[in-house]
Amino acid sequence: MFKLKPFQETAVENLVKKIKKLVHSKHETTQLVFKSGTGSGKTIMVAEVLKRLDSEPVTSDCVYIWTSVGGLHEQSHRSLSKYLKGAGYNLIVADKYIDYSDAELPAKTILFVNWEKVFSKDSDGNWSNILTRENESGKNILNVVEATRTAGRNVVLIVDEAHSTYLGPNSQDLVQNEIKPKLTIEVSATPLLSPSASDMSQGRADWEEVPFREVAASGLIKEQTVINHGLSNVAPGAPNEMILQAAIEQRETMVKHYATHSKKDINPLVLIQLPSDARTLSELDKTTRKEVEDYLETQGITYDNGKLGIWLADAKSKINLEGIEDLGNEVEFLIFKQAIALGWDCPRACILVMFRDIKSKSFKLQTVGRILRMPEANHYTEPEMNQSYVFTNLDEITIDPEESDAKSHFKIQTSKLRASIANIELPNVYFHRTDYNDLTREFSTLLKAKLTAYFGIDPLDTKRKDKIDARLETKLDALTQPILTEVVIDNLDDYTKETDIEGEVLEVQLGDAEVERIFNLILRSWTAPYNYTRSVGRLKPCLYAWFGHAGFTNLEVQRLIACSTKNQDILGEIIVEAKTEFEEKRHATIASKRSRTDSTFKLPHTDSFSDAYKLVSAEKHALEPYFAEKKQPQTEVRFEKFLENCQEVVWWYKNGVKQLRYFAVPYIKLHDGGSEAPAGFYPDYIVHYTSGNYGIYDTKLGDTLTSEDTKRKAEALQVYLTKTLKNAKFRGGIIEAKTNNTFRLSTSDTYDPTDTSQWSVFVPF
Repeated sequence: MFKLKPFQETAVENLVKKIKKLVHSKHETTQLVFKSGTGSGKTIMVAEVLKRLDSEPVTSDCVYIWTSVGGLHEQSHRSLSKYLKGAGYNLIVADKYIDYSDAELPAKTILFVNWEKVFSKDSDGNWSNILTRENESGKNILNVVEATRTAGRNVVLIVDEAHSTYLGPNSQDLVQNEIKPKLTIEVSATPLLSPSASDMSQGRADWEEVPFREVAASGLIKEQTVINHGLSNVAPGAPNEMILQAAIEQRETMVKHYATHSKKDINPLVLIQLPSDARTLSELDKTTRKEVEDYLETQGITYDNGKLGIWLADAKSKINLEGIEDLGNEVEFLIFKQAIALGWDCPRACILVMFRDIKSKSFKLQTVGRILRMPEANHYTEPEMNQSYVFTNLDEITIDPEESDAKSHFKIQTSKLRASIANIELPNVYFHRTDYNDLTREFSTLLKAKLTAYFGIDPLDTKRKDKIDARLETKLDALTQPILTEVVIDNLDDYTKETDIEGEVLEVQLGDAEVERIFNLILRSWTAPYNYTRSVGRLKPCLYAWFGHAGFTNLEVQRLIACSTKNQDILGEIIVEAKTEFEEKRHATIASKRSRTDSTFKLPHTDSFSDAYKLVSAEKHALEPYFAEKKQPQTEVRFEKFLENCQEVVWWYKNGVKQLRYFAVPYIKLHDGGSEAPAGFYPDYIVHYTSGNYGIYDTKLGDTLTSEDTKRKAEALQVYLTKTLKNAKFRGGIIEAKTNNTFRLSTSDTYDPTDTSQWSVFVPF
């Protein structure tokens, strides 16, 4: 069984909840946008959502129409047929269901449709495609959908990667006036639908988004994309030949990396994209194709020897494509245009050569989507294997300013390790994130068991509600909030903190909106100290479902919790017990799931940076040129200036964060609320001195100097130096920036920022 990544599990849970709400909505039609990037497993997540909806009463009468473009609807049909095997769905491809012998679609049908074959009209404005036009039998897909709605079933339209024509008049006429879905779900990395704030606040629409950084951190996709890596090392020549040669050399490097670090036979693939955006071959495309083929032939790469493939629109230009997605396939280079830009999955593709039209200089994540996937769905200890590479003939490169994720993902500036530096080797660690400090499914199971035990409910109990009524205040008319009224205070000095102020008590029946507000506030306190957003998404449906089995509606559950302190005390105590047991088991669960990679850190031979970094003059930085964050803290700026001017410093290195390529020390991180988890601490600097010694330092200032997190990091660094590294040439600690460009250092095993005896003036050693 496929195991979801934590970010996928969260998205699936949220989608199930939102779909149930929108399908059950009083509104005639609703929308849900699911934004999730390339390589995140969108199809898997939606398939898992459908699997979980299979057992939900609120969606038991739903019929799903899954639309894609090109042949992707058949690809989706194959994928979901495997994933939903054993579930109660009937999966049908529309192209193969043309007779429509049934008048309507049964509940839990999933009908897969090629959208490009259903929205066309003739000159008279009539639907013209074989699936939608009128015919002698009087049956077409539109008649069947209408009959399905008439039978009382909810139609859910799933738009998988909407084509640009989806918002056109024909498409919208088809959706709004023919299909008339109760719910439209758009699944895309770049959604076309954009629900208004008003629609979302009124329950007509919703939005679910998977953060790109979580997908990258999970190991499913590359950490970053480097543009024109090593191009300056290629012998001067014609521009197109130079970028081809750079791609060839990078592929050879990747071959060596896979041979060393992977147990599988992985043959890295280079994609070569022709310049024109048009579907047909332009004269520029033809010229570029001939130039590419000729140059690759000089390198021993041809169609005949199976190392070169081509995938263009015409049948004659589809060569060596069989099995090309297989990790060990012999094709090394593939020429294409737009044919594989959407839906094609080939994880061994890691290099993209782009002969771009001069009018297009902007890069988006979608541009490089085909080379983002990791071939084994995890990151490697070799940093270069966790990058994708783009080689392009543009003289200027810009990153799409509207894509915040793209700004950090694309690396357009490169530094190299200075030739004079002898590298170092340090024990290194990287923690793959498997826990989000939230209440998980295990908590829901514990809570349901404890609720069932407290109320004495048996599995097939027919007196659930009676037993709940016996212990909780459930007579809704009596559930109110008391408010003190008619209070008169003559002299405040006569009242102390202990004095009870008396007055009349008015029992106010709360409105639904106020009840929900108080209910949510109570849930916030009940979910502490865990991540509220994730945890409330677990606790709320758990309570709804458990009480729902006894006949309580969601609103009634909100009222019996929000309007009764007695109920709050009882349920709150049960939840505390469940959280206590969950926390005891959670650490063991995290430890068993925790993915820790131990490796050896070396100063990177190259490193690449996004346009969030700027060029800074630094003659002693280990990599040249030196790029620093544009928003770099002044503490770091001052310390780096000190290092540059210090005669005892041979070189210094500014460390990065949260990637396998950078140096980290293991420590136990304290989360908000008190829970703990192992994590990596990335010290700011490694410094090499003329004495032959090395320093590992982290700079702090102000509140960060005295925080609990800094204490844990400082002590973990000393443990690393004395018990893991065990090398007297290495020392380190916390650096505090003082006035007049001076610094002091703490190397204590038990960090205490207030103990002046622990601190000394920072000097090289």
